[in-house]
Amino acid sequence: MGEIEDLSMNVANAYEDSYFDKQKRPVFDAILNRYLAAVDTGREEDVYEVIVTLGRRHPAEFQLFIAELRQNKLLA
Repeated sequence: MGEIEDLSMNVANAYEDSYFDKQKRPVFDAILNRYLAAVDTGREEDVYEVIVTLGRRHPAEFQLFIAELRQNKLLA
C-alpha cells in the first residue's frame, strides 16, 4: 500500500476505535464531515474508501485533514 492508503487505513481504524467514545466521536465526526464533503460521490462508501479518494483527488486537503486529526489527538 502507498502512503495515502496506509494513512487512510489508520484513520478508519482510529474512527472505529473511538466510535463509542462520547468525547472523541463528535470531534472526529465534525472533522470527517468537513473534509470528506469535498469528495461526496453520492453513493454509499465506507470511510476508508472516501478518505483514499480525498487523498488522491485533493492531496493538500488530505494533508490538512491528517494534521487536524493529529492535532486533536485522534490519530497518532
